Amino acid sequence: MHRLLCLTPLLLASACSGEPEASPQVADQGGEPVECALDGAETFAPVCSLLPSADAESLARVIQHPDGGFRVFEYGETNSGLLARDGADSSIETVDGDKVIVSIGNDRYRFDMPVAGD
Repeated sequence: MHRLLCLTPLLLASACSGEPEASPQVADQGGEPVECALDGAETFAPVCSLLPSADAESLARVIQHPDGGFRVFEYGETNSGLLARDGADSSIETVDGDKVIVSIGNDRYRFDMPVAGD
């Protein structure tokens, strides 16, 4: 578990390194920009934001959508380090080159793969 907790913040912090800048709306939300393709969109854009849970004791993280929607995740032993926490839909991960794509329903989120040894 300790390894996972150390790896996930690094992975999440690097989720947008080398990617286009986040939209002003994401910057206003705080947190880390996340590339997402929402509601079945084909292309990813850095318009979502990864935020800590409102409960300071929780290890949950929230990905906020630009329209106010959101998904709640918890740490898990996955390539992305995240598992879906809310709703009936489970998360599915696919690896695409050096990226991990987390899909839940019609929404997809893209993260950099962790570097081996981190």
